Amino acid sequence: MPLLQANKISYQFDNGERLFDQLSCTLNQRRAGLIGRNGIGKSLLSAILTKTLVPTEGTVELHTSVASYSQLPSELLSSEVTIAQYLKLDSVLEALTRIESGDCNQKWFDIVGEQWQLRQALSNELAALGLPNNPDFPCQQLSGGQLARLQLWQLFKSQAGLLVLDEPSNHLDSQAREWLLQQIRDYPQAILLISHDRQLLREMEHIWELSRLGLTEYGGNYDFYRRQKDLENDAIERQVVSIQKQQKHLVQQAQLNRERAEQRAAQGNKIRKQGGQPKILLNG
Repeated sequence: MPLLQANKISYQFDNGERLFDQLSCTLNQRRAGLIGRNGIGKSLLSAILTKTLVPTEGTVELHTSVASYSQLPSELLSSEVTIAQYLKLDSVLEALTRIESGDCNQKWFDIVGEQWQLRQALSNELAALGLPNNPDFPCQQLSGGQLARLQLWQLFKSQAGLLVLDEPSNHLDSQAREWLLQQIRDYPQAILLISHDRQLLREMEHIWELSRLGLTEYGGNYDFYRRQKDLENDAIERQVVSIQKQQKHLVQQAQLNRERAEQRAAQGNKIRKQGGQPKILLNG
């Protein structure tokens, strides 16, 4: 069974403008890259495919769990949420603190379970990501790159059936981009990547190109897509050259026809000036 299927989906804005029309696609591959020029509607299409947004027309069937990363500003920037709260580890850390302070209430042991090394493990992982190793650090005080790494790390830990990553390498430095690349390689479930980053797109098994003409699928990574596009562009250029040659020939032929017509007209005028048509004498 495919992870998702879209059947003849269209999207129209309130002002009547249609962003795309009658698109159909099926996601079977573990890795698919969605590309296209800025403003063409890639993010909006991904929202429809993951049923975050309802299309104007058409249907979408989704057969797996989904987790998404958006390039839009995070709501964490305007909240008081800490790193531990965002990762949903605050209750375990609180239970560890209670037990360490001498509180032997059974509920704290139940919350901790087997996570006795969580505090040190979390501190190490945060430091490795270039994040403050204090789990109580407010998310709104993180830099753009730090916030992106935190969100992406949480997504890769989610083990969702399909990760939708919208421009995940934005705001990341070279070291963080290498970390992201490795996370994509290691992730065991499916990924739909929306990106202009060729290095990330080379990790995909399938490329979808969204344009004004619709959605075109290419069965390979970005390098395969690029070769196919070059072949298509070469074919189009040859067609254009052929058409231009035909047009040039037609223009030349039309010019030649005009010149011949003008010559015949000039000869006719000359004959008339010399006395008209020659007389035909009949023997009687």
